[in-house]
Amino acid sequence: MLDGSELDASLSGRQQKPVIISLVGRHNAGKTTVGEDLVAGWTQMGFSVAVLKHEGMHGDGFEGERKGPPDWEKQGSDTTRYAAKGARYTVVAGGGESLWRVTQEPDGDNPDIMVKKVQDFIEISGEFVDIILVEGYKGSALPKVVVLRDEADVAWIQSFRPRNVIAAVCPTDFACLAAIPWRVYHDSYIRQLCADLMHQ
Repeated sequence: MLDGSELDASLSGRQQKPVIISLVGRHNAGKTTVGEDLVAGWTQMGFSVAVLKHEGMHGDGFEGERKGPPDWEKQGSDTTRYAAKGARYTVVAGGGESLWRVTQEPDGDNPDIMVKKVQDFIEISGEFVDIILVEGYKGSALPKVVVLRDEADVAWIQSFRPRNVIAAVCPTDFACLAAIPWRVYHDSYIRQLCADLMHQ
């Protein structure tokens, strides 16, 4: 756990490049809720955060084909929820579009290019962020935190075997968590996860 002096030192000696973390899990596992808690925790710790969300309905291969235009800007949408928790920038992308409102986004399903575009945009703005939190892109090589809500989620993660997982978050203890090779954080320890992710 970081004490006050370690946290002050980490803030004063910020890295030149942001920490990039991808938050993954099954549909309705609670990724956005955990993401909101991470953003709020990092913001309270004095870090600046950008969020890139991959919209599964548009290209993550989970929900199938889109049945209408994206509704990414409505009240209560994930982008507005992240902004309310302190995210300095929010971007959502997938299915050939992205919201910073680009209606032809050929790279929307490519995590490496989209993360680079977010970094470039932030640099052009003259700002700096400490963390880019990416929600989705479960097939990517990005460092990942897995959100598990029940034993079916545990079975999914064991069969899917995403690359580069560094931690898992869950609301309760499951016996089958003993087989998971990553550090597991209870929902109530998100602040500790925030600190640990900055020093991975």
